[in-house]
Amino acid sequence: MSQFESLQQIVESIRPTLESELSDCAPAMFHFGLESRQLLPLQLRIPVCGLASRSLQIVLRERYDIDTTLMGVTTNVIPSYRGEPIPHRHVMLHGKNDAIDPTFGQYMGLFGLSFGSAIHDPDLMNMYPRERIAVYPLAHAARFAEEFANHGHNLVPNIPKPKHTERSPYGILRNASLTESVNLMQELWNPKSYEMHKLYNPDSEELMQIESRDLADLIMRQIS
Repeated sequence: MSQFESLQQIVESIRPTLESELSDCAPAMFHFGLESRQLLPLQLRIPVCGLASRSLQIVLRERYDIDTTLMGVTTNVIPSYRGEPIPHRHVMLHGKNDAIDPTFGQYMGLFGLSFGSAIHDPDLMNMYPRERIAVYPLAHAARFAEEFANHGHNLVPNIPKPKHTERSPYGILRNASLTESVNLMQELWNPKSYEMHKLYNPDSEELMQIESRDLADLIMRQIS
């Protein structure tokens, strides 16, 4: 068994508990309300990259002795989720050779597939990639991005037009060519564009560290 296969298996073994515990966190309750616990397949498909990545990093380090670095990218190729005039930011984990993106599925929203629409429609929920956490070699990031772009592009005809057009990123690739979609996703997941991530506001950073620590502790108690 290769090291990469082992990492995939470890991450997948953590994933169900991560989803379950995320469903009780404030971001999930904000998006899903009291239905959150019944929507575990969607917990990693909302923009919670910072919380999910940080808590997964702690679990990997303390339970499996796997070191990763919290990496972030700031890019103008995707509008802000809040429609604010600030660049889009995404956070994930980089290991020595591998990338781990716990919330990559959120970017199906670029093709118009929003979690809000998928809540009560199993057909829409099944349009997300089968994997809920992406684990791939850093050297293959461009290939991963291309495969994701192909997946989303091919499904556009079957995805209803997003209702909430004010949430800027949703649907921005609906009318794009496949080449345009591939280029955007490759820019988003280009490892060379990432740097070590830390929130700009010290108070926000401290709060995120506390929330991630609490979430990681809950996860480790469940998988012990």
